[in-house]
Amino acid sequence: MDNAEERKGCFTASNIGRLLAGGSGATRKSYILEVALDAIGCRAKNLETGATKHGIANQMNAFDFVLKPLYKGIEWADTYIPINKDCGASPDCIWNGNYPIDIKCPYEIDTYLEQVEKMKTAYFYQLQMQMLSVKGDRSALCTYLTKKEEWVVS
Repeated sequence: MDNAEERKGCFTASNIGRLLAGGSGATRKSYILEVALDAIGCRAKNLETGATKHGIANQMNAFDFVLKPLYKGIEWADTYIPINKDCGASPDCIWNGNYPIDIKCPYEIDTYLEQVEKMKTAYFYQLQMQMLSVKGDRSALCTYLTKKEEWVVS
């Protein structure tokens, strides 16, 4: 369970790529504004896309079927761990107390192959922040491919 109050108004590992994005700065400025609004209690609703629903629905399968057999003693974490008063991380899993593992669950083969062949820079930044949060010097990214679900909008 996430400590919503503790992470309120903080930069997070899952979005750090937005803060460090290149280009004109629009992505960076947008994220800074979101964090500032969150700090004063004006947080926008989290938008759920098909891709995020898919990831949430399949993370535990990746944990149970891939990570548990490979990493004896791995624990499901998914709890906010502050680095300092301004930022923190929520690793999906932690092995040996200081080895964060993040799970990505794409549903398209092209996206999966891209992630396997070359990790996105944003994921690299995310893992770096997760290592800072648990005071670790190694981390891993698990990419778990499953078929796409059909989501009904109600």
